Amino acid sequence: MSAQERLREVVRGLLSEGAVDCFIGFERGSVEGTSRPCFVRSEDDVGRLVWDRSCRDNLVRYLRSVSGKVGILVKGCDGLALARLIEENQLDRGSLYVVAIECGGVETPQSPYTSPGGVKLADHCLRCRGNVSPVYDVLIETGENPPVATAREGKDPVHWSEEFQRCIRCLACIKVCPMCYCTECSLDGSKPWLLSKLRLQEELVTFHLVRALHMVGRCSECGACEMACPVKIPLTRLYSSLNRRVESELGGALSYARFKPVPSSLAKLERT
Repeated sequence: MSAQERLREVVRGLLSEGAVDCFIGFERGSVEGTSRPCFVRSEDDVGRLVWDRSCRDNLVRYLRSVSGKVGILVKGCDGLALARLIEENQLDRGSLYVVAIECGGVETPQSPYTSPGGVKLADHCLRCRGNVSPVYDVLIETGENPPVATAREGKDPVHWSEEFQRCIRCLACIKVCPMCYCTECSLDGSKPWLLSKLRLQEELVTFHLVRALHMVGRCSECGACEMACPVKIPLTRLYSSLNRRVESELGGALSYARFKPVPSSLAKLERT
């Protein structure tokens, strides 16, 4: 049985038993080689669910907007974000049914989305911190291992300043990030005394550095921000570099890495 078939079997059982009211997964996108979030509420819609290397999004972003008992499909990096949000009291573990899947990396978003040259893994996948979510109720095994770490090192401050100047102020990085949950964000242009609504080119550096400060120790390095960026600023590489620098100073991994990769059917998160 393929991972996709196993996923559909699990979700069909959850819906038939009333264990969840809604399951968040992926369905085929309108363009070949893409997927999009899918909200399944009946057994008749289970056939829409898919799993492959085009399933790039971090679905945890949608959990806070869905009420009732919710099931969700998570990759390893998505699960790190999920664990962190539970730790920050933003999600109730007892109302979630987490289906984890072994992930071998997602395909980098590009046009055309499929190419005869084979799959090119997204840059952030080459820094994978674990291909299985640290918290789950059911694990779908695919036999895939984390990609071999071959990513480039972070850029120096001069180069980052140049990258930030390419920003077009669309705020897509904030909108797709599961860790950006404040109802009033100091970076979305509503705080004129901080960023003057990003009207000045010089403010772009302030914008990105303040956001980076907010992400240190919290970013799961899922790549959602840089995949959503229309000018391809490698934001996840920046956050990954900062994460590792802080970990080096503290002498160990950051807090979200404390969760053990074991089932959490008792709605508890085990910590070392």
